[in-house]
Amino acid sequence: MTNVLILTDVFGTGGGAGAVALTVAEALASRHAVRVLSADAPADLVPTAYRLKVHAVAIPARARNFLGVRHPRALQTLDAELVAHRPDVAFVHNIHSAWSYASLSVLARHGVRTVLTYHDVVAFTPYAKLCGIAYRRTATGYAFAYRYPWWRHLRQAKLTYNPWRNAAIRRYLNLTPAKGAVSAALASALRANHVGVDAVVHNGRELVALDGVPAERSAIFFGGRLSSAKGMLQVVAYLTALRDQHRLRPTVLVVGNPGAAAQKLSAAASAAGVAGQLTFCGWQSQAEYLRLLASCRLALVPSTCFDSLPTVVLDAMAVGRPAIASIFGGSRELIVDGETGYVVDPFDVPAVA
Repeated sequence: MTNVLILTDVFGTGGGAGAVALTVAEALASRHAVRVLSADAPADLVPTAYRLKVHAVAIPARARNFLGVRHPRALQTLDAELVAHRPDVAFVHNIHSAWSYASLSVLARHGVRTVLTYHDVVAFTPYAKLCGIAYRRTATGYAFAYRYPWWRHLRQAKLTYNPWRNAAIRRYLNLTPAKGAVSAALASALRANHVGVDAVVHNGRELVALDGVPAERSAIFFGGRLSSAKGMLQVVAYLTALRDQHRLRPTVLVVGNPGAAAQKLSAAASAAGVAGQLTFCGWQSQAEYLRLLASCRLALVPSTCFDSLPTVVLDAMAVGRPAIASIFGGSRELIVDGETGYVVDPFDVPAVA
């Protein structure tokens, strides 16, 4: 039996990386001794076959250009854990908002064989979402320019700019012998910014059998982390076009944390006269989330920024629903366009409608 450590900023929460870390833990625990070290996990998460320890070592967002590279308190915590519970192998997920990339050097110093999974573009930009991507249509699809130059980083970071950030991160990454990206699109973006990738390993999702799901209704599912980067405001544009050009008024189930983003979406919908078509469901348990998704005709994933491999697309497939998803990121690798869903330019409102 192998002693496995899963190191992650979030576990079972916070989007795709946290959900994937949980799935990996549950799968590995059937044959190995698994210990999870996280900075955040749901309070109602009850581990069964693995051990979970949560340390509050989160880094303030304004400090991530520096502490996201090296977080001394987090490194001390990790070092103590490795001394007390020596793992044979470590599976590392997102570490930029709590553990810091320097945790890879701690694992290397202890001789722990490490596999790192890239879930996003934070290895070269601290903003998690790569927006404003230059792209053009080609005879075979789309071509994207993923290069993120230092001056763009400076323009976004302003007084929090760290000119040594990316170079330091690459040095820590070089200590890790196995590095995988969750999509070929993510691998391309990382390599365009001199970040090494050894393989592409797509996230997976078990098929879900749901009993007692209401009859399929003419509703659209839009869920996950609500933000402008996820195409939140595009939804309003699509509903407006469907009303004005096609005389259609579908309902959209909005599943996600209520807060500033949801209020912004509600205000935009009110201004456009489509507020009555939005049903805000709030944050749901995984079971209820999937039930709501299965009750809709399709899932809408119109990310306007780079979206490595949207978990919502996988969830839609798992419950047998097609997705309309953005060209920006890994959805193109999940969907057979026109057969199992559609891959769209989220800024082309008439085409999406």
